[in-house]
Amino acid sequence: MHNPTFQRSSGWALLKCAAVAFVVAALAGCAQRPATQEPATAPAADQEALVMLPAGALTEAQLLQHPIRYYLDLPYAGNDNPRQRLDVYVPEQPSYVPMPVVIYLHGGLWQSGDKAQAAERMLGLVTSGDFAVVAMNYRLTDEAQWPAQLHDVKAAIRWVRAQSNRYGFDPQRIALWGHEAGGQLALASAMTNQAQDMAGNLGAYTHIRSDVAAVVNYSGITDLNALLSHAGSIDRASSTAPEALLIGGLLRENSDIASAASPIHYVRRQAPPVMSVYANRDQVVPEAQGRVLHQRLEEVGTEHYLVQLTTAEENTPNAVTADSPWAQADQRALAFLQRVLLGHLVTVDTQSIE
Repeated sequence: MHNPTFQRSSGWALLKCAAVAFVVAALAGCAQRPATQEPATAPAADQEALVMLPAGALTEAQLLQHPIRYYLDLPYAGNDNPRQRLDVYVPEQPSYVPMPVVIYLHGGLWQSGDKAQAAERMLGLVTSGDFAVVAMNYRLTDEAQWPAQLHDVKAAIRWVRAQSNRYGFDPQRIALWGHEAGGQLALASAMTNQAQDMAGNLGAYTHIRSDVAAVVNYSGITDLNALLSHAGSIDRASSTAPEALLIGGLLRENSDIASAASPIHYVRRQAPPVMSVYANRDQVVPEAQGRVLHQRLEEVGTEHYLVQLTTAEENTPNAVTADSPWAQADQRALAFLQRVLLGHLVTVDTQSIE
């Protein structure tokens, strides 16, 4: 595997803004919204307590305490649909010029979830200075069925690549990190890197490629048809099963569409490196979904890593405690990204996490 040497910056002064020098001194950090928005102001403590945010989301007052810049609710598909917007988080002093990018795809069984959930979970990647993070929304099943969600992801990747100069992104080092439904979308997008017929035509940048360099997959469904034979807490034969809502019909009656929405269907030798994490007691996404993918990637010779959580009973929440099994998994994922995107000679630990 080719690991190029990347340029480190000594400060990247262009990202700093003299107008926030006072805030930097006062908060020992800097965070900014886009220049086109009103300056961020910290709400009063009693007001902040009333704000209802998704699990893992951070208030602007909390974001302002970190050495980052952030840009919220940017449209990536050329319209005003709130489900086709993204947030950008970049380090105030990047370690690399240009920066590798991790695009985060939230979970929620394609029925719920929000890009704001990425803030706390991904903040460490940004504050390390090594990565920029882009958190995206995608259309849910109450609005659109497959492959609309995949087309959203592809459009967001193209947007990131098109905006490389503006935000300091490295268009050659883009990774996807997805949880549950987001894991399925991340895998499906990465496994179809070279498939132009799968890219859709959303947004202004359809001439730009939508391939990625790596995938972190947490509890992503890999084979929709196989769910019918996998034990779990959801009746996958039902018309209200999340997968049935995704493809617009019963799995048993639409096996062809289910296959088209299954990442394992697209695995090829040229697939990018993948790291997967599954909990062996997860009743929502059976661990068998990870083993099926692992075996297929093994067959084609793609660099891949599978980590099992033996104590976690369900999908990871977006906010995790420092000593939780999922926090340990995050450290494995960080090592994977350092290896694949930064070229570090590190080993990715695949021993089970208890």
